[in-house]
Amino acid sequence: RGEFDHGAGVTPHMTVGLDTATGTIHPMTDSGERPDLALGETVLDAITACIGEVVSATTAAAGFTPGIKYLATTIDGGLYFVKSAPSHSWVARDYELEARAHNWLPASASGSLLLAHLTVGDHQTLIFRGLRDRNPGATVWADETEVTDALCGLVRTYTGIDVAAPDDLPSSVTTFWPGLTFWRDCANGRSHAPTELSAAAVAAFARLEERAMTVLSRTKWAAEVSHEDLRRDQFLIEEDGTATVVDWSFVTRTPRIVDAVSLGVGVAVAGFDAEMVFNSSGPFTDYDAQDINSILAALAGYFLRAALVTEGKPDRLCAAQFTQGKACVEWLAGRLE
Repeated sequence: RGEFDHGAGVTPHMTVGLDTATGTIHPMTDSGERPDLALGETVLDAITACIGEVVSATTAAAGFTPGIKYLATTIDGGLYFVKSAPSHSWVARDYELEARAHNWLPASASGSLLLAHLTVGDHQTLIFRGLRDRNPGATVWADETEVTDALCGLVRTYTGIDVAAPDDLPSSVTTFWPGLTFWRDCANGRSHAPTELSAAAVAAFARLEERAMTVLSRTKWAAEVSHEDLRRDQFLIEEDGTATVVDWSFVTRTPRIVDAVSLGVGVAVAGFDAEMVFNSSGPFTDYDAQDINSILAALAGYFLRAALVTEGKPDRLCAAQFTQGKACVEWLAGRLE
């Protein structure tokens, strides 16, 4: 079916297969097989019928979510991004949500990129057209000024996505955020807080975590759409500099302040001064300081608790969640000093 292009993290003579029990992509020792071939003939035939004959496929050796993601080049030179997961995996539900979201997302939010949503071969498969290099994800920022300039440009694109959330879009206020009780449990001795935090700091975090539900439930933000997984590598940069937000698998009816703070956490994880970036960035300065603190406390608790749940998760994901949680804690602790 064509040659195998070795992508980032994939060494020569390494193929990528699918663990059918967990639906997770993983490297294999046998050589000669393209990563997309693990999907099986039924799924591959449906993909071929949609985009034409695929002559090469490139993927990374592993990922945080179940299934397979790869760039496919067709015989006529077309380039497509394909992601597919077993229908029994948890991410299949999110693929269905993303497919629905593309019916109403504007072009600036990748609304024009989804080519097909296939339900075949016991898989959920999404095919996107024209996805190329995600420059922000590969960029090494030199200093806080460069971070600020880059992030402001991306956020201006994102905040321009001004669409009313459909009534049937899930709300994280009712599905995701009610489970955020990490800091309250720490204050009550039911969980362990980071050792560097005093009892007073934990109590302050708990109060902010509780306040987060009030922030998210405000009527003025009731119809806002939140990406819920916004990072710099979720922005596709075209050759003319146009930015498009991609990967809407977790989209919810939630205030966008969550996404703004999440981007700031990414800055902190990268080793830069998130507070300085926030204070220098027009898109961020519209939010109330205590609202930002409340969302930071909630995110910190979510990530730290999630990092403790290891069953069925790759170690890299747990490590990443712990790193994000610690970044939230350090940033919030600095804001409260």
